[in-house]
Amino acid sequence: MTMTSRRDILKAIPAASLAAIVPAAAATVPETDETRDADLLRLEAQFIGALHWWDRATDVTAAVELEYDAGTSTLARLREAEDAEARCAAVATALAAQIRDTRPKTTVGLMSKLRVFERWNFEDDEIAPAIMADAKAIMGG
Repeated sequence: MTMTSRRDILKAIPAASLAAIVPAAAATVPETDETRDADLLRLEAQFIGALHWWDRATDVTAAVELEYDAGTSTLARLREAEDAEARCAAVATALAAQIRDTRPKTTVGLMSKLRVFERWNFEDDEIAPAIMADAKAIMGG
């Protein structure tokens, strides 16, 4: 049995046929809870990535601080690492605020928002009104 790659299969299909297939396939995608809240889910994924990026930057800053204390790193390198960490924190903060202000359309989006609330240090007085407003909007009220 020979294996045929996807690339070989696509090369065998005439371009005109592909053009006819792709728009038709996109039109037949049913709307689900995930597609209705795709923007919020995308923001959540970016937020999680930003947190990992921030964690790595914090680790680098800690390592450079140790090197600086040992005399093997310069003050400029330490400031550069701290600036990079601050930029990462700013990105994560902006994404968290954007997620907080985004209204979910379904319970899938609401759960996504709750996962972000769990990871980020929002104040309780910020979380409760946002959740209540989101739940009312989902229920149609």
